[in-house]
Formats: sequence, structure tokens, C-alpha cells
Amino acid sequence: MTITPDNVDLTDFTYDESARYMVRFCAKDTGVMQAGRVARAWVPSLGKLYPINNIVWLLHGKRIPEGVTIRHIDGNKANNRIDNLYPYITESTVKRLMKTGVM
Repeated sequence: MTITPDNVDLTDFTYDESARYMVRFCAKDTGVMQAGRVARAWVPSLGKLYPINNIVWLLHGKRIPEGVTIRHIDGNKANNRIDNLYPYITESTVKRLMKTGVM
């Protein structure tokens, strides 16, 4: 399933480069950060903790197709500035999509 700003409710979040992880939580701060791990926040419309870098990507009106992950250019998982993020597709996903005729 492609995740887009249209099918995920992001009303609890705003992009703010002065905030921790570049996202301000409008509701209770539900962000979680563990050493060496991607920061995550509870997204009620998805019913799960979701990576904050993906939330930032969606807040900028971008889509996340199935099989695509959003990665950090500088490798710093706390640096979620939009200019530090890029979409990444794994080789195994490319092979699977080619096999099914999608690519």
C-alpha cells in the first residue's frame, strides 16, 4: 500500500526544524528514541509507531510507495530535516517488482 498524506491523518504533527527530531507533536509527546534506532511516534490512523523520518516526508506532501523506505543522507537518524531525507528501494524489492511485472 502506498502511504500518502491523503490516507494518513497527520493533524497531530507539524514540521519544525527547531523541534527535537524536526517534528512538533501537537498532542501528547509520543515520540520514542533509542540509541542507534530511528525515532518513532504513534500515528493513530496507522495504529502503530511510525518512523519520524517518514512522518516528515509525508508532511511535505510526498508519497511512500510500498517497498520504499525513507533514509537519512548523513546517516544521523535524529536529523530529520527534509533536505536530509531520500527515498530508498532495496534490491530485493526491485527484483520482486520486476518479477510481478510492476517495473
